[in-house]
Amino acid sequence: MDQILSLEQELEETLAYLKHQVFSSLEEAVASELGDTENPSPTTIKAIQSSYRWNPDLHHYELDLDPQAVLSLLRLKRELRSFQVPLIDIKALFIGPKYEDEPDWRIRALENLDPSIKKVLLKDLGHDFYTAVPNLVSKEISNWIDICS
Repeated sequence: MDQILSLEQELEETLAYLKHQVFSSLEEAVASELGDTENPSPTTIKAIQSSYRWNPDLHHYELDLDPQAVLSLLRLKRELRSFQVPLIDIKALFIGPKYEDEPDWRIRALENLDPSIKKVLLKDLGHDFYTAVPNLVSKEISNWIDICS
C-alpha cells in the first residue's frame, strides 16, 4: 500500500478533504453531498444533516468527525498489515485514483500488485472518489461481483 499511496500522502489528502467539507448552512451541505440526485429520501437528507456539526468559532458546518481519530484509524489500518494476507484463492478488487501524471514509483507498484487482484483506476479523481462518484464506484464493484460470481 505504501508504494501505491504513502501514508503521509493519504493523511494529507484526508485532512485536505475534511477541511474542504465546510458549509455555511446544512442545506448547502446536503446539496453538495447529493449532487445531481433527484428526489432524495427524507432519511438520506437526515443522515447527511446528522453527519455535520456547527463550529461556532469558525461560523460554519463541518463534518462531525474528529480529524485526529480519523488519522489514527488510517495509521492503524496500515499497521494491521493486511497486505501480508495471502491472496491465494481469494478474489480481491483494488479501486484507486488514476492520476494524469502518474509517478514512476506508483506505476511500478501497481504493476507489482498480485495478478489475482483486479485493478480499477478511475481518472480525474482524488482521495474522495468514493463520495465524489459513488455511483461509478458501486458500478465497478457490481461489475466485479458479477464477474466473480
